[in-house]
Amino acid sequence: MTIHYVDRGMDTGPIIAQAALAIHPNESKQQLAMRIQQLEHQLYPKTLQTVFKEGEA
Repeated sequence: MTIHYVDRGMDTGPIIAQAALAIHPNESKQQLAMRIQQLEHQLYPKTLQTVFKEGEA
């Protein structure tokens, strides 16, 4: 999963944060999507805090 700044392209802005997870051989697309969403819910707030702190400096 990659969080990046938005630019004119599609997913081409500078990367802010990344996280990875293992794909289990027997999991469904729905199960994988749910795990990715859980990861997003953890990483987005942390990333936003970092971006906002950097903006204050």
